[in-house]
Amino acid sequence: MNDAVANDVQVSSEPSLWLLFGVVIITSPTLLMLFSVLDDPLSPAQQYAAPLIEYQFAGYDRLPTDGWKDIAAYDFAEAPTDGTSSVWIVREVDVQVLGSSAQSGIFIPYLYSNFAVYVNGALLLQTAPHTKPYYVNRAPRIIPVATEQLRAAAGRVVINGVTKNPNHYPFNMWVGPYDEIVASYDSHYVHHGLAPLIAVVVTLILAVAMLLLYAFDRRRSDYGWYALTVTLFAAHSGWFLVSHTPIDATAWSLAGRLTLFMALTTVIFYHRFFGYQYRKREWFLFLALFVSGALMVYTAFYDFSRYQIWMDRFTIVAGLVMIYANYFIYAMLARRRSFEALVLAIVAANGIVVAYRDMFFQLGLVESGSQFYIQYSSAFAALVFGYLLIRRFNASARQVEALNTHLEERIEAKSEELKETYAALNQEQSRRVLADERARIMRDMHDGLGGQLIHALALAEKGEQPGALTDALGLALQDLRLIIDSLAPDENVLDQLLASFRHRSTPMLEEAGIASDWLLDEDLSMQVTPHQALALLRFLQEGITNAMKHARCNRVRITVAALDERRLRASVEDDGIGIAPGVKQGRGLRNMQIRAREMGGELTIESTPGSTIVAALMVLEEVDTVVG
Repeated sequence: MNDAVANDVQVSSEPSLWLLFGVVIITSPTLLMLFSVLDDPLSPAQQYAAPLIEYQFAGYDRLPTDGWKDIAAYDFAEAPTDGTSSVWIVREVDVQVLGSSAQSGIFIPYLYSNFAVYVNGALLLQTAPHTKPYYVNRAPRIIPVATEQLRAAAGRVVINGVTKNPNHYPFNMWVGPYDEIVASYDSHYVHHGLAPLIAVVVTLILAVAMLLLYAFDRRRSDYGWYALTVTLFAAHSGWFLVSHTPIDATAWSLAGRLTLFMALTTVIFYHRFFGYQYRKREWFLFLALFVSGALMVYTAFYDFSRYQIWMDRFTIVAGLVMIYANYFIYAMLARRRSFEALVLAIVAANGIVVAYRDMFFQLGLVESGSQFYIQYSSAFAALVFGYLLIRRFNASARQVEALNTHLEERIEAKSEELKETYAALNQEQSRRVLADERARIMRDMHDGLGGQLIHALALAEKGEQPGALTDALGLALQDLRLIIDSLAPDENVLDQLLASFRHRSTPMLEEAGIASDWLLDEDLSMQVTPHQALALLRFLQEGITNAMKHARCNRVRITVAALDERRLRASVEDDGIGIAPGVKQGRGLRNMQIRAREMGGELTIESTPGSTIVAALMVLEEVDTVVG
């Protein structure tokens, strides 16, 4: 069972099953009465009705003068079996109701075959030549006739119909004053021609709309089966509306009968609508219809004497399929007791009532009304089906909208929760980074500044010369300044750090008589961590100190260049005596090697007399910031 079941709207409180079936039983005849109420005013007054009284089967080439039989004994079996039936019928007019009107009218609202109408032996109308192929001519007819001519014929109107089906004779006929009859004729055209045509068009529009919905969502197969079902409904109703058939009467009759496959599509639509997949059951019903329909088509063209038999059998099979469809709907009503099942049960019951009414009307057992009601019942069913599907579609849309709103609220709440969690994690991570930086700075201070202060203290305790003590304290002070610069919150941008370092270092070099060149890239605005900042400044400071103490140089060039967004190259070059080959690295170069590794690179030394370049590569670390 698919999601369609969940969409079935349940009534708020479960009603009594007997109450529901009572509503169905009462409503269906009420709808039939409504059709009759709408139809009866369109027909002439009942006093103008001309009932059937006599009949006989005889050739169409001459008007019979005797051999008439009472209509109560009418038997299809008397018809010729050569595929052509010429039936003569007599309708009797009450000439008293014609009054003093000089002109009367014969109104035949519905025809089934080619007809000829005679009054007092005179041919008044022949709808088409009585020759093969025989076409169905269903256009309503109004035939003017002199009232005196009807009186002379004692009110007997003789009609000859030539068709392949012996039961195709006019079901109703009225004869009365022409002005009154023509008014009914005009109303019949509007209400039995235009109105059903509009219903057929509306039905087809619904079919197209549902077919488009099915094209957008193939999972909703009930939309597709609805489109097919109401298309067959429209074709069946349109079959009744065509006035002049474009093909032979037999082929046209077959086309109308084959639209009864709508019984099968109705069953499948009901199954899908309530979320069931009874594939074996559906295939069985299809095979039953297909076999009987194929035999009906075969006999129509190759064994016409049995055509009526197989047409009736096919109709019976289609009726049995519709009985199953109604059973399924009533079972759904008993099981679910929902609004949708109740409405469909009313539609199904109305279909049964209308089908029996039309069958009795075709057999002449019902004289009221002037038309079949199946087209009205089909249009009513199509509109109800469409309403239920649209209702369910709207309910699904509202559920989706409510679900989307709920999801948006949950997503927003989760987003806020994630923001808070991320902020807390970011703060915790930042605290850890700061703690790590503090630990590194503490180690640097211990190893650098702390060692220099201890060295100065040892010199003081030994009573060394003031110059040595001053140098030791000066180095400690320089290292302290580097630590302060690296920790300054406003100077963690590289170009600002280097500017401060240059500002302090240039005077010191000038006092030593050494010129300085500072080659700093313009784009050094990247941020660095305090640890890396201190390592870079110490690397440069150590290089400058080594040049001042050991190189005997006149000029120093300090270079910091960006290789890309994450890498820098820092170097100190002097024009001194160089490093002699084989000389062991002193403390200064070892310190620079340590600083280079702290920056993420390795120390490189290029030395010749007159030029010494000490360089290192620096890989920048991610700089974390505290959020919120």
